[in-house]
Amino acid sequence: MKVQVLQVRTLGKGIRIAHVKAGDMFGDVPARDGVQVGQPATLKNSIYLRDGRLMAGLYVEAITQ
Repeated sequence: MKVQVLQVRTLGKGIRIAHVKAGDMFGDVPARDGVQVGQPATLKNSIYLRDGRLMAGLYVEAITQ
């Protein structure tokens, strides 16, 4: 899903968080390298197995042209 990146901030230990807008919803999600304010980005999900438990997460990734 394409999102609009409104702000990117860095927390301790280099963790980047993006404040994004998707339609009429807003949220904060982890941002991969290359995500910048005003640049096209996409919201992606990941599903993985950890210690026998199914887990899911969201992150923002820059769209490369």
